[in-house]
Amino acid sequence: MSKTFIVFGFFFLLDVCFSSFSPVCQAAAEELKKGMARGTFMMQGYSFVGDPGTLRFFAAGAQAAESSLSYVDDAYISLDDGDTNGAPYELKGTFSGGPNGVATFVNNEGLSFSVPLKNGRNFDLDIPGVQVHMTVTDPTIFDISEEDMPADYDPDAPLTDSGARAADISGQVEIACPPDFEAWDVLKMGRVIYNHCKLKTGEDSTLRISLVGGASFTMKPETEITVNESRKEKSNFQLIFGGVWANVKKMAKGEEFGFKGSQAVAGIKGTTFVMEDTGETTTLKVIEGEVELTDTADGKTETVRAGEALAVDLRGFGKKAAFDVQAEEKYWADPASAAKPAPANANGDPEKSAPNQTSYIFWMAIVGVIIIVIATALVLRNKKN
Repeated sequence: MSKTFIVFGFFFLLDVCFSSFSPVCQAAAEELKKGMARGTFMMQGYSFVGDPGTLRFFAAGAQAAESSLSYVDDAYISLDDGDTNGAPYELKGTFSGGPNGVATFVNNEGLSFSVPLKNGRNFDLDIPGVQVHMTVTDPTIFDISEEDMPADYDPDAPLTDSGARAADISGQVEIACPPDFEAWDVLKMGRVIYNHCKLKTGEDSTLRISLVGGASFTMKPETEITVNESRKEKSNFQLIFGGVWANVKKMAKGEEFGFKGSQAVAGIKGTTFVMEDTGETTTLKVIEGEVELTDTADGKTETVRAGEALAVDLRGFGKKAAFDVQAEEKYWADPASAAKPAPANANGDPEKSAPNQTSYIFWMAIVGVIIIVIATALVLRNKKN
């Protein structure tokens, strides 16, 4: 019995460790913030000392101050002007997270080098054949803020009516407002939605929001947003994850409307568009009109026109791609039951859907059963011997 317990315990712990440190679990647990460092990058044979370079990375949001953070995600280091022949040169690597994390890369010849970050500000490395001296453009991404606190929220400010109202509710929709952003309550028609409130839709649920100026947007199932600021002349929302369909063709003169995703901000004036966010990629699809999409890491802006989709991820803007406007419109006519059109990734190509939490748990259960079967077989074999 003791051998059985030991073997089973070993495999159980292995299963737990695997699930605890898997990218799926970590991505759900951490808020990913895109960071960028600029400076010089020298790689022997490819560039010279003092050549300009860029290092892009993800920092894990609220826990980014923990240098021992186990989360590891993509990082990219590149030469701004290309290699010595002028050809584009970029290496993909990993970043361990935190203001004292380490970015690790391997070049085409198999040379591995690690660049430490100091106090969330400077990446510095000086070894034979490789030099990196770069400064993080926005060190505030490593600041610790109160968990789930919306951007620009002032806890001492009085609550103000955003003017946003639920125009249509289907299924389970919840709201959480200041000062307790964890106190989720069922959203009902007519309820006042204050600035900085958070809204989320459940599985097979949708919510349509109307604004004072005549604009409106629809949240698809399993979507969460924050009302950063909304008043008659200006409305700004944060898409935390999921997707929204926005119709802002009825904007008044001088009125501003914006939606911010994890990687980019959309500035809208009289248009219809779709924004989707996975936490690592923000994708914009324009149905009518045009939208200015700005990469929050470097401030670069692209104009996206009707029928075009553009995604922004850690590496910046992808390629613009055409999408099926009619298929998108058909989906948003009933997003709780219609088949979702294939999204485009930052390269403009069809993107495989990320595994959701339900499917992940299912497969982890399968792995657990297999482990138990293997452990039992080993114990029985040991008894026979």
